[in-house]
Amino acid sequence: MLTEQQIIAAGDLIDAGLSEREVIEQHRIDLSDWLAWLEDPEFQGELQRRAAAQQREAQYYLLRHGPLAARKLVALLSEQDKPDTVRRAALDILDRCLTHSSQEVDVMSGSEDISGEQIQEKLLQYAAVVQGNKGAE
Repeated sequence: MLTEQQIIAAGDLIDAGLSEREVIEQHRIDLSDWLAWLEDPEFQGELQRRAAAQQREAQYYLLRHGPLAARKLVALLSEQDKPDTVRRAALDILDRCLTHSSQEVDVMSGSEDISGEQIQEKLLQYAAVVQGNKGAE
């Protein structure tokens, strides 16, 4: 059974976003104890449970706000002074969104060769997929 200190430390690490060092210092945990906790299956399970909850929350957020973000990126692509910077940002965001999505939208390899129009198309496809999933729930 986990101690109260372990439960609080797990919460601070995963939910509050503190680093391991910050958790150790803030809770005055001996390094050898911390290392033992990290090898304890029960503590690992608590960390994994909390991490899974955070990932689900991030997916819910993406489902709620992904289509709007995609539309804004499409607008930015057409009016930005630095289209290459926006293109790279759009590809990065699209890649991150798709990595956490159960739906697949074809993102072309060789992203250096993707035009702004192709990125717009991919973002709109992704927004439609996410919006379709949201409506189906």
